Amino acid sequence: TCLVDYHEGDVGRANVAVLEKNHVWVVRPEQQCCGMRFFEMGDMRQYSRRRFNLKALQPWVQRGYDVVVLPQAAV
Repeated sequence: TCLVDYHEGDVGRANVAVLEKNHVWVVRPEQQCCGMRFFEMGDMRQYSRRRFNLKALQPWVQRGYDVVVLPQAAV
């Protein structure tokens, strides 16, 4: 999420460390802003155009990988 990627990087790194310590292989394909700001402003046209992340994750999901997203809660 953008919160973790740009503001709370330590949270993301800590989660990856926990997963890897538990022998979970972590893959993070290139991602872009998901467009949540457009959704929050009610601009559904711009929000619905955001497909980069879906396209980047799709091959991994098709191979059987799970997608893990950290919550947007205050940390």
